[in-house]
Amino acid sequence: MKITKKLVMKALTDVQFRKMLEEKPMEALEMANIKGGQTEVFNALQMLNEIATQTTKINDLLFCITNPNGPIYA
Repeated sequence: MKITKKLVMKALTDVQFRKMLEEKPMEALEMANIKGGQTEVFNALQMLNEIATQTTKINDLLFCITNPNGPIYA
């Protein structure tokens, strides 16, 4: 689990690393000096997709203010 957490945190904070993780996972692991295999990469990418999905779902709730008696302010 620690490896997956490290992969997810690196991918969330480094766009180039995330792209490399998706396209060339073993090279990305070597570049980041993280020991792991296909399972860790798969788990990290799955978690990143779940984070993206949840972020999209709550996006409207975070950035819109509703007034029960009036319009929605964004």
